[in-house]
Amino acid sequence: MATGTVGTVFAKDISISGDYTQGTTITFLDTDLEGYESITLNYEYNSLVDIPTETFGLLSFDGDWGGWDKTSVGQAEPEIGEVYSSTVSFDTLESSINTGKELYGFNLIADNFGEGSVKLNSVVLNEKQGKETVITGSWHKGTASNMTVSGDSDVKVNANEYNIYFSGFSTKGFTNPTVDVTVTYDNDLGNDLYKEATLYYAENFQQENEKFTPVEEYGYKKAVAGSTVTYSYSIDSDAHKLAACFDACEVTEIKIYDKTPEESVIKGNWTKGAASELTLETGNQDYWFSGNEDSIYVFNFSLKGYRSPTVEVTADYTTVPADNSYMQAELYSQEQKIGGAYIPVTLGTHKYTFDVSDSLTEFNVCFDGCTVKEIKIYDNRSPIPAEVSGNTAS
Repeated sequence: MATGTVGTVFAKDISISGDYTQGTTITFLDTDLEGYESITLNYEYNSLVDIPTETFGLLSFDGDWGGWDKTSVGQAEPEIGEVYSSTVSFDTLESSINTGKELYGFNLIADNFGEGSVKLNSVVLNEKQGKETVITGSWHKGTASNMTVSGDSDVKVNANEYNIYFSGFSTKGFTNPTVDVTVTYDNDLGNDLYKEATLYYAENFQQENEKFTPVEEYGYKKAVAGSTVTYSYSIDSDAHKLAACFDACEVTEIKIYDKTPEESVIKGNWTKGAASELTLETGNQDYWFSGNEDSIYVFNFSLKGYRSPTVEVTADYTTVPADNSYMQAELYSQEQKIGGAYIPVTLGTHKYTFDVSDSLTEFNVCFDGCTVKEIKIYDNRSPIPAEVSGNTAS
């Protein structure tokens, strides 16, 4: 089968196009379809054909090369120059097989439409909806193993003596597609404690042109004898085939899921007009911050993989203006306001949440008349808290 580039994030244009007369055949096998749910043909008629409703045929066959049942694609009354699009699900192709066996592949043919020709503009594979999937078992390098899949029943696993190969998953709909691999290291690791702990993008598994590309640049980790560790890998959204290769350990679980990024909590007692020390209580160690006289500055971070990035500021008001004047409760980034307003306040501790962009890399917390106790940066995938200030249009 011809392969091509990814046309969009969740569809692959496989670079098949051209003018066809009847009888041209292109074969697809189940390995070509892993992670996808349907095929879309985009086409037009160069000239009228005798049987337009059978412009293209998809002939399904099983693993014993049986079946060959046809699903037809075409237009009842086509017009020259009009572009048409037809989508056929792989479930439809599988259910069409009269042998009752699983779909092993299909032939896409320019069907027996008689005289004339058609132009195939593109053939596109459409991804299926992603599902959280967990692969469990007990695999140790050097020994093949059976592992169990829960979640996406289409996922295939080959835990051979060299690595664990798994394919057929999709991360469509995931914001932060992640694979966690949980291992327990051997009690005897030898003199070299750095062991391979690599996740690979896999192409053409067990074929002559097999190619494995590491997901991360550095594939060796320092191991601790007898310890249980979970390694977390961020993967490309168009990945459907991976291989895990781990040395000197037992792999017990591989999880494919949409990871909610870890929340980061900055604590302190900052008031406008006085510089203050702040501490990172939990979260991403890459966050930098300072409590200056005018504002709290948070910078050097990334919100990549956040579905609903949110900044929450906890402020404590021990006094309020006698004239009920409004107090500043705003966020700025590069001198541009990104949320908040001047608002009336009451005594006590209040939380203010701000929706922010996932492209944000720095911001200033500009509050007055209060003590800022906490700043929390998190992915708000649950309902927004009741007290909200300064939501953006998002």
